[in-house]
Amino acid sequence: MDFRQRKRSTAPELNVTSLVDVIFILLIFFMLTTSFSQSAGLDVDLPEAASSTAQGLDENVGVIVIGAGGEIRFNEDVMSDENLEETLKQWQEMHGDRSELVIQADEQAPHGAVVRVLDAAQGATITKVSIGTRAS
Repeated sequence: MDFRQRKRSTAPELNVTSLVDVIFILLIFFMLTTSFSQSAGLDVDLPEAASSTAQGLDENVGVIVIGAGGEIRFNEDVMSDENLEETLKQWQEMHGDRSELVIQADEQAPHGAVVRVLDAAQGATITKVSIGTRAS
């Protein structure tokens, strides 16, 4: 008889519990420290208004941003005068009576661009329109 001990060949086990814990902690850290801003992609300098009030944005609020050069963005998409009214009609049909439009025009934006946006909103039968300002 052979009394020598045989070495068993076992595969090493990898305990991933602590690795999963670290990943969850990192995920929670990044979720808490990340700030989400609703920016429409243009840097605008909003005019001051004494009666400015903070307004929460939800999915029923569309934001049109008019830059200093007259460029128009609707919910971060670049718009031309030709397709703005049609886009607003589609958006208004999707949201119905709950839809509201906020126009954030730069202080130096051409007045004609703001009038064209208001005209497109009226053509799309959007009745709730407000002008974005900053508090003085």
